This record gives sequence, C-alpha cells and structure tokens, in this order.
Amino acid sequence: MSPSRQIATVAVFTTAIFVSSTLLFGVQPMVGKMLLPMLGGTPAVWNICMVFFQAILLFGYGWAHLVARRSSIALRVLHVGVLCTALLFLPIVLTPDGMPTDSDPSLWLISTLLIAVGLPFFAVSTSSPLLQSWLAQTDHPRAEDPYFLYAASNAGSVIALLGYPLVVQRFAGLEAETLGWKIGYVVFIVLVICCAVLMGRGRDLHTPGEGDAAPPSWRTRGHWLVLAFVPSSLMLGVTTYITTDVASFPLIWVIPLALYLISFMIVFAKSGWRPPAILGRAMSLIALALTVALVISATHPAWLLVPLHLLMFTLAAVVLHGELAARRPAARYLTEFYFIMSLGGVLGGAFNALLAPFLFDRIWEYPLMIMAACALRRTSPAEDAKEDARFARFIPIAVAAVALSAFGLAELFDVHLDQIGVLLIFGPPAILAYSQVEKPRRFALGGVALIIAGVFFSGVYGKALYESRNFFGVVRVTQMTGMDGREFNVLVHGNTIHGRVDLARYEDECIPLAYFHRSGPATDIFAAYRASERSPHVGLIGLGVGAMACYGADGEKWTFFELDPEVTRIAAETDYFRLLDHSAADIEHVLGDARVRIDRWDGPKFGMIVVDAFSSDAIPVHLITREAFELYLDRLEPDGVLAMHISNRYLDLEPVIGAVAKDLGLRAHHADDRTITYEQAVEGKEPSQWVFLSRSDQPPPPLPARWAPIERRIDDVWTDAYSDVLSVM
Repeated sequence: MSPSRQIATVAVFTTAIFVSSTLLFGVQPMVGKMLLPMLGGTPAVWNICMVFFQAILLFGYGWAHLVARRSSIALRVLHVGVLCTALLFLPIVLTPDGMPTDSDPSLWLISTLLIAVGLPFFAVSTSSPLLQSWLAQTDHPRAEDPYFLYAASNAGSVIALLGYPLVVQRFAGLEAETLGWKIGYVVFIVLVICCAVLMGRGRDLHTPGEGDAAPPSWRTRGHWLVLAFVPSSLMLGVTTYITTDVASFPLIWVIPLALYLISFMIVFAKSGWRPPAILGRAMSLIALALTVALVISATHPAWLLVPLHLLMFTLAAVVLHGELAARRPAARYLTEFYFIMSLGGVLGGAFNALLAPFLFDRIWEYPLMIMAACALRRTSPAEDAKEDARFARFIPIAVAAVALSAFGLAELFDVHLDQIGVLLIFGPPAILAYSQVEKPRRFALGGVALIIAGVFFSGVYGKALYESRNFFGVVRVTQMTGMDGREFNVLVHGNTIHGRVDLARYEDECIPLAYFHRSGPATDIFAAYRASERSPHVGLIGLGVGAMACYGADGEKWTFFELDPEVTRIAAETDYFRLLDHSAADIEHVLGDARVRIDRWDGPKFGMIVVDAFSSDAIPVHLITREAFELYLDRLEPDGVLAMHISNRYLDLEPVIGAVAKDLGLRAHHADDRTITYEQAVEGKEPSQWVFLSRSDQPPPPLPARWAPIERRIDDVWTDAYSDVLSVM
C-alpha cells in the first residue's frame, strides 16, 4: 500500500467511525428531549432509555461480528443495504400514542423507541467494531492493531454528548435537530461505502494459519464480561443519584455517560497502557466515604458530594476499562471482544433499570457496585507480597458487628441520631474496613458489611414506618421528632420532604403544614381565587400528603393529578396522613403525568390550576414550558387563575415563569416566604416561594403586599424544544 493510500485509508476509516459515534450519541439526548413532555424527568426514564440503547448496541455488535467473519464483497453490499433501509425511518419522530397514563410505562417506552429509532440506531451501532475489523483485513501497517480507532469513536461520542446541551439544544429546535441527524446519516453511509472500496478484496482474518494467536479462554471472556458489567451499572447508579438529588435535564444525564466514554478513550489510546495501582487506592478511599454518605442519605453539601461521586465513577471506569483494554485479544477476535464487552454493558444497565427495583427497596445497587469496582481493582506487587495477620480475614465481620452494635445501643437507649451521630457510629467500622485496602476483596467485603448495617438505619428523616420503590423512585413515610419534641409523620421522596402532619392533631383537624402553612402564600392564593365567582372546579398538579386539600370548601370539586400511584395510595388509602379525609371539597384523583392527562381532559374547565411539582430536585421541565402554560390556559375558564409552587434547593424558577408570562401576555406576581420564625418552624412550616398568574384582560387579583410583580426574566422562553437549566441554577 502506497504512503498516500495509507493516509487516505486511515483518514476515511477514522472519519467514518467519528461520524458514526457522533450520530450514535447525539441521538440519545435528542430522544430524551423528545420524551420529556410525555413522561417527565424521572431518572427511570433515562435508565430505561440507556438499557434500550445498550441492547440495540449489543445487536449491532453481534451483526458486526457475523459480517466480519468473512472477507466477502457480498456481505459488504448487504451491510450497505441495511444502512440504506434505515433511511426509511428518518427523520426520527416520537408520538405518545398508546402511552399508559396510570401504570408503569416501561414496555410502552421500549416499544416506542424500537419503532421510532431502533433500525437507524442499530445501523449506526455496527460501525465501530465492523470498520475496525475491515481495517484489520487490509494491508495497512496498522492493521494488526486497529484498536486505536476505538479512541476516535469515543472522541466523537463525547463531542456529541457535550455538544448537544451546550450548543445544539441552545441554538436549534427539535425539527432542525432531526433533519441534521438525517443529513449526518447520509454522510455516514457515503463514508462506509468509501471504506468498503478502500478495503478492496481484503484478507480473511478467520482462516487458520501459522502463528495465529490462541483463542481467548472462557475465563478470559468472563473477565471481559464482568469488567464491562460493573462500570455500566455504576454509570446508571451515579446518574440516578445525581438526577434525583440535583436536577433532571439532558446536561446532567450526559455527564456520567461522557465520563464513561472518556475512560475508553484513555485506555484504548495507547496499546498496552494499564492504569497504575495508585488510582485503585484513591478510588477505594473515595468509595468508602461515599458508601457511608449513601447509607446515611447525606446529600449536602452538594457542591462537594456530586463532584466526588463523579470522580469516583471516573476512577472506577478508568481502572476497570483499563483492565479490559489490557486483556484485549488479537485483531482476529476483535468483534467477539466488542460483542462480549457490549453484553456486559447491557447486563449492567438491565441490572439497575429492570432488576434492582424488584430486588431492593432502596437504591442499594449503587453502593454495592461501588464496592464491586473496588474488589476488581489491580494491586501493586508490594500489596500482593504483603503478609497480614490471620485474624484479618474476619475484619469484614467485625465491621458489621461494630456498626450493628452501635445502632442497637442507640435504639435501646432511645437516642435520636442526626447525621453527625450517624457519622460517629460509622466512623470506627469504616476505618476498620479501610485498614484492608491493600486486599481489595477483603476491603470490598468490609464495605458491603457497612451497607448491610445501613439497612437497619432508616435515615436522618426519622424512623421509617413505610417504604416502597417503583418506577418513579423510593417513597418513605417516616416518623420525625421536631425541635420541641413534637412528633410528625413525614412523606419523603428520594431526599425531599413532600409534606408532614402533626401526630397530636392530624386525626381531628385538617392542618396544612410544610410549604402550605396557613401563615404562608398558599392562604393568599385560595383567598384570591374565591374573591370572585369563579368555577368551583380546581385542578391540582402534585398531591404529596394532600395538604392543599385543607383549603377546600363546600361545593368545590378538586381534581388532583399525580404521577406516582404509590403517593396517591399513601395519601388517600392509609392512615399516615388523613388530610384528604378532612377536606370539605369533593376530591377526585387522576393518575399519570399531568401534562398528558390535562391534555386529554374532557371534564369542565377549571377556575384555578395549582402546580406543585417543583420542590423535588429533579424538576419536570415539561411542566414549565410555553406549551405547558398554553395547555393550562386552555383548560381554565376565561377568568381562571394559575398558581405555582416553585420552592427548590438549586433552581431559581421565578425568571423562567416571568419570561413565559410576558410572552403569553399574563400578569405574574411572586411571593417569597423563605424567612420563617422559630415558632413557625416548630409547628412544621417550611420556607416556600409561590407565583400567581392571571390573564391581563381580567381584574388584578386581590393579593396582599408580600406579593410583587415579577420583574426578573431570562432572555429566552423555555419551550418543549428548548430549555437552559444552567441559566437558573
């Protein structure tokens, strides 16, 4: 092969793989954006999407393995035919047809993705292993080790993932995005055809010959599988953690995935490179600290914990993928290697998204995989040679015994444990576990012992009375002791309090606490609503414990739209809160995503709609876009009003609503009730922020002085096709 042909061959193959990876990972956040108005921002949606994409990737790698087995021109023509057939399914369009509104939408989501994006994604997913195999069948000098192309593949993936939220979604709508993806796909087909031509007749890698490398053993294949399984599971675990405790939007979703791909770039860029053992030791130290934090449900300070989780995941991915790259086979077995690696990724994703919710009542799969990563790390020769005492093998048992004994004593003497107290309990056994860091498996068993001990710790929100996990997350009812000894039942979703009742008074009275305290803006909202003869039908998005129902009056019909059926069951069918039982209004419950259910609403128009869906850290962005507001207005009477509870730990949503209100010609007022007295805090009040909106052609609402017109606005109105959460963090 001439020097010019060598340069052209590498350039075309590298460009083809780069473009395919850009398409492959550009479509994932784009599809996530399409799904947002249909299913909301629950982390489970993204996890199911990830499992789907990983499964299609597995089929793509399987196809590549079959096509690459023979250097046949006919097989190359067949592959190009598959690529061209996928053009019939472009541009990509998702519709909510047939979506269940009151049950787990997992099967609907998978089937919808399969029909809309399955074949195009499959066609693109075949490219990386297949094109590497095609290069290996040429007489190019680098044909014996084509793995360097995998680094180019992951570079394209990272650029697509980070470019989408930072550039694409800020300057292009979904229609332009899908058209751009189709054009990119056509360019990809042309490049693949060029690769097939440059390959010529090729040489058959699978014809036995002298000096051929021995096939990998089943033990080696098992190592490939496990080393791919754990980072994949960790990626979904850290994604769930961040999207539950920070915010659910595409940029956050793609950060762990981008780090996952960057780890492949690092370890496959240089042949024979292996991560130094010091990375594994650093990973183990961070892993132990984060395991304790996860067990005690510590989420603050977020500015420290979130980067630590991402750092831990990055180190784990580099360490384990480094071992995977170090065990890569000769080019003859390249496609089999990628297929097994993809199978491990699918199994890791499926474990988190599909199996773990049935196995664990809390998010235990994440800390367990953290410890699995520690167990698989490579040790240094000095660590291997070090001898330890015979009793050291029993240290994991001692870790569990010390932690459980401390919890037992605290329970015996009725000691209330805050986060500091729990840290003091977990400190000594954690130090004991870390003493075995030079023995990875024993260290990991010590970490697992801490996790087992954590099962008996209900968290900083009090004693757990009830706990349930489903597609939408973990819901707990706990009994918490207040500052003056008052007892409260509290509803906790993830790590956010969604309401409480005073146990001394909840059986006889309907007393709204937390964000809905009678001294807060909620009282003003319902007074303004009743100041004129509006429709007695009220729509409320978000149920919580049903605290707003305490404001209901005789003759009014209230309809609560609630996404999570478990929340509705707890509030309406158990004795933990009983606020709905005391409401004077006629209460109706509608299950499913509020955006979808209100769009399909065929009942009477509302006199007021109250949106209480933003107190969780993972906000449903699709409920605050211009299209959502247009839907609310369409379901309101001409004199109807709209109220929104926008309290949030990380996001300032007032300017977002201000921009939409100005765009739609609405009058918008804001009340900031974040300063509360000690007496109010003792009673169970939480700081809150509210917005009240009305049509500008109607009389101004009678609101007290603490309500002021919204003056702050972002530059661009949020829509279903555009949102910029970074601007309001």
